[in-house]
Amino acid sequence: MNPEVIVLGGCVTDFTVYTPRLPVPGETVVAKLFQYGYGGKAANSAYMCVLLGVHTILISKLGDDYFGQNYLKHLEAIGINVRHVTVEKNCSSPIANITVADSGENSIVYFPGCLDRIAETDIKSAESMFKRAKVFACVFEAPMTVIRLALQLARQHRMITYVNAAPNVSESLLKDCLPLIDYICVNETEGSTLVCTIKGEPQGLLSDQEVVDFLLSAGVGTVIITKGKKGAVFSQEPTKLQSVAAEPVTNVVDTTGAGDAFNGSFIYHLARNIQLPLEDKIRKACGIASLSVQKKGTQPSYPKKEELADKFL
Repeated sequence: MNPEVIVLGGCVTDFTVYTPRLPVPGETVVAKLFQYGYGGKAANSAYMCVLLGVHTILISKLGDDYFGQNYLKHLEAIGINVRHVTVEKNCSSPIANITVADSGENSIVYFPGCLDRIAETDIKSAESMFKRAKVFACVFEAPMTVIRLALQLARQHRMITYVNAAPNVSESLLKDCLPLIDYICVNETEGSTLVCTIKGEPQGLLSDQEVVDFLLSAGVGTVIITKGKKGAVFSQEPTKLQSVAAEPVTNVVDTTGAGDAFNGSFIYHLARNIQLPLEDKIRKACGIASLSVQKKGTQPSYPKKEELADKFL
């Protein structure tokens, strides 16, 4: 079977505690529950694609430790193609310490481990997949030189390119990548950070319009800014900002990974429903993200295709 989607980025083991509220600096808060799970923005997005029935290949690295061994078995079990997930010797696997408050808000400390060892050779060895797949998606969990090469290869093979510009990075190569991106997705904070970093300006919160106008003028095809419970805004033309409302949610349990559920759902529509209007793609992806926040955990909170109403597909 030909691959439909290639995702580049991290497989991160999550250590999650649930607390009444997020602690302030210097404070110890007693947790009510601890969960060990599987995350990483790229792996989460790939998993959402697989749940929706899309043949998905992940390009990533894991360490030769207990967490890496477990994660590789997990990827195989959930149906992600792991041909290009390699194990790096003498290196730690990525981990994240996550605190989730009763309100559903979270705080995350992320250790990338072996992800900085993802190399250009890892991309070149997967070129045959680039020739056959429809969509290339990535997050900023790999070195920017590697991301740039992957975007160039995707463009060369006429793939649709989708980038979730997170976690935040501070590299000059960012601007070089923008003309290679068909769709870029950021949240409100990430958008401001990305633009200020590229412009070499002090960090500050920019308006949605400022973020959109800069990224479009730099060569990005479409800009999407996710806004949590408020949905998302998007634009393909400067000064023309459109909004999409999110599904109303009355029981927010855990927002961890909701953005990745959006990514995977949107990528699914790029691969399977390219003729669907952009606004509808975003609305459906927002809807699936809204479903994910009503359960604990990251990947365990994602709905399977057979559980979804037609309005999400």
